[in-house]
Amino acid sequence: MTESIINALVHLFAIIESAKEDSGIVDSSELIIKPYLKKNLNNDSLTSEYINLFHDYLKFYKKTPTYDNEVVNIDSTSILQIAKICNQLNKELLRSERLIVFMQLMELINADEKIVQKEEEFASLVALNFNLDQNDVNNLKAFVLQPDFKGLDKNQLLTIDNKQTEWPEEMAWIIRKRKKKETEEKHLYVENLFGKISVLHLVSVEAYVFRYDGPLNLYLEGAKVIPKKAYILKPGSIIKGPNIESIYESEIIRQFIHKKSNTRVVIAGEELEFKFKSGNNGIKPFSFSEDSGHLIGIMGGSGTGK
Repeated sequence: MTESIINALVHLFAIIESAKEDSGIVDSSELIIKPYLKKNLNNDSLTSEYINLFHDYLKFYKKTPTYDNEVVNIDSTSILQIAKICNQLNKELLRSERLIVFMQLMELINADEKIVQKEEEFASLVALNFNLDQNDVNNLKAFVLQPDFKGLDKNQLLTIDNKQTEWPEEMAWIIRKRKKKETEEKHLYVENLFGKISVLHLVSVEAYVFRYDGPLNLYLEGAKVIPKKAYILKPGSIIKGPNIESIYESEIIRQFIHKKSNTRVVIAGEELEFKFKSGNNGIKPFSFSEDSGHLIGIMGGSGTGK
């Protein structure tokens, strides 16, 4: 990121943070902003400089006089500043990157687990100036701010845990899989995964965000996953943890693609065989049935008629 982008982001973070009520319990700069800057700058010295700049901006907006009739409403100075900053970022950031920034702002708002009306107004103003898809904005708000995801479009949500919701693969040959109802939530079973991973699909930018609620030490690309914190799943990402199979980004995406079609596609074969003209069996009778999205292979020696 360029210096102008980082400066604009720090400025925007400070305006949002200024709407918080002083509690002294949570240091948002350490919890949200510092990790974000460290990840994007990869330079401790620069990170410290921008953290200091953040506090300078914050002092400025905190000392701005607020009149009784402006306790809730956003002052005109903040409205103009947000519009100006967002306009600059619109020119330099892709829409997917702006959504990530918006997600960071939501986490900043939720750092003290207390949301005031002015913070919500700031968030709505940023989303409007960022020209973000309203459905993704609403889903992202519910995903970050609501413990129960109230108001989130469940069609765009995947739950990953250790709860068995369908017959395991080894039983599929004996008991034919049942068709799931279209209203059922998406689910992925991972053995020994205590707690749950929730994945949100951001449709407008084809991006995926996840958060983990549970006791395990999970890792994303070698970095420890902080419970309840939202993370973007980059292409090729892998979530790892103790005694669980690795969870690949491609497998997560497949759960959403698999559900896009209202028509269930199944490939099935009953008593399939192949005989050579001589009458000898090349492939002995076999049967199979599998939903779309899976690979099916016939294995055998060369020349058997596969």
